[in-house]
Amino acid sequence: MLCRNLAGSWAVLLTLVGVVGSAFVQAQSQPKPNSPQVKDAKPDDPLRVVAERKKLHVGACLGPASLKDTDGAGVVARHFNLLVAENHMKWSFIHPARDRYAFDFADELVAFAEKNKMKVKGHAFIWHGATPRYLNDLTADELRAALKDHIKTVMTRYKGKVASWDVVNEALDDRDGLRKSLWREKLGEDYIAEAFRIAHEVDPEAVLIYNDYGCEGLGEKSDRQYDLLKRLVKDKVPVHQVGLQMHLNKDKVPPAEDVAANVRRLAELGLTVNISEMDLVASSFPGELPAKLEAQANIFGEIVRACAKEKGFRGVTFWGYSDKYSWRNRRDTKAYPLLFDEDMKPKPAFFAVREAFE
Repeated sequence: MLCRNLAGSWAVLLTLVGVVGSAFVQAQSQPKPNSPQVKDAKPDDPLRVVAERKKLHVGACLGPASLKDTDGAGVVARHFNLLVAENHMKWSFIHPARDRYAFDFADELVAFAEKNKMKVKGHAFIWHGATPRYLNDLTADELRAALKDHIKTVMTRYKGKVASWDVVNEALDDRDGLRKSLWREKLGEDYIAEAFRIAHEVDPEAVLIYNDYGCEGLGEKSDRQYDLLKRLVKDKVPVHQVGLQMHLNKDKVPPAEDVAANVRRLAELGLTVNISEMDLVASSFPGELPAKLEAQANIFGEIVRACAKEKGFRGVTFWGYSDKYSWRNRRDTKAYPLLFDEDMKPKPAFFAVREAFE
């Protein structure tokens, strides 16, 4: 009888403990009044994850050395979802002789992107630079045929693997009209439209891009770019997107609101827009290094945040990922132009861009 009473008492006690414990757990799981709301982004989210929540790309250009760097390649795979060959898909690299193509690095880049679920942008078919000497010896008809063969050969090889292409790069002169170049001299000013039509015929699914510098904000050159693209759209030339390069230093930073306004007016033409080659020489700012890096971070963050709010904006590609491999750092070893330092550690600019995507 005593044992039965003790057992009954223990059962009641255990029941009470369970009820109290359950109530405590429920109370702990409920948000406290006025408690801060947790954002979707986590402090350690990869950059590409945060960008993808907004359906945007965040890219980087690579060369052979930067892709072979094991630590660097790991940084790229974790944080970027779009790749561009820094040089090795330009004409003189990928097609160095009239009867010879060199696809090795482009193939390697595309394979790396496929392995890591990234997209690839081709850069670039027509540019006044990286033009092999043999093109200068061709007649106009031969040059036109060579252009068509080059675009067809390269695009066909990467069809379904390269989603977008910089078809024409830097065609505008800094002062007036179109730049003087082999292409303009021999093919006339319609060479731009001609190149886009060839590319569209080869791969109707590819996004075709006009890319230039000095047209990022509002101003005389960006007005001329706008007028050029307006004419191309009116003439039903298959241009789909505009690349704003964004190579910056402290004396060459457009206001973020101007860049956003430029994106907006280009989108009104039916085009999408990407920031295509972003870097910023931090050493151009005054003060000690921490202050320089903070100034760089503020500008990156302001511009990306302003653009990310625009419906026509598709993303940003940085011209490199680590200061170690930047073309700006080759000219000035203390340029500090990118998101990661030479030891592959994220800089304040990295966190500012990630926050701008949130």
